[in-house]
Amino acid sequence: IAAYEKRIAALERSKLVLDEKRAQTIPRQGTFEELFERAFAFLASPSKIWASGKLEHQKLVLRLTFSEHLVYCPIEGFRTPKTTLPFKVLGELKGRKSVMAETEGFEPSVPFWGTLI
Repeated sequence: IAAYEKRIAALERSKLVLDEKRAQTIPRQGTFEELFERAFAFLASPSKIWASGKLEHQKLVLRLTFSEHLVYCPIEGFRTPKTTLPFKVLGELKGRKSVMAETEGFEPSVPFWGTLI
């Protein structure tokens, strides 16, 4: 029984040490607004993060931008990559013509008061 109690005490101490290490290594998440701004800063210009030159940042940019590994053809070069959902949506919005309202069919062509007379 004494050996088991010693072992339990040692395991509890190691658990406390691991909990303290884990608490120290967890990065601060930030508020929703901060995370939202970071995400849109990345979407606005992923090349800025890429230009930092850090390998970790460049790998992160590749993972967040492309949904699959980049395919390279020795003759034609890189193939057209499949992008992640945010970049697909941004690409569709960029190619779409923005119109406030249709010129016809939005409002009646004859004024309402003209039909009562």
